Amino acid sequence: MINNVVKKRFKKHHLVVLQKEDLSNVQQSLYKVVEPIKINTIKRLNKSKKWKYGYNKEHDVVVISKTGQIGDIYEIQNFKIALPKHKDVYKFDRTNGK
Repeated sequence: MINNVVKKRFKKHHLVVLQKEDLSNVQQSLYKVVEPIKINTIKRLNKSKKWKYGYNKEHDVVVISKTGQIGDIYEIQNFKIALPKHKDVYKFDRTNGK
């Protein structure tokens, strides 16, 4: 009887130690960039600006772009959000005059 209690306590203590070690090595991420839609499909629909604002049932993604083009797709707790396509922004360099 005593041996069983000692084994159970050891196992519980050992389990707690493992959990603390695992938590110190794990980094939580609130979001991740995913690619649930084929690149060719995104390019084709971006070219003709056919993405509609709101939920797209066919691709299971929420589009928040009013321009009809999407860029990155983020997943937050199995909720996929298609962000607007970013425009190429050029900065003026005063030293070169360009």
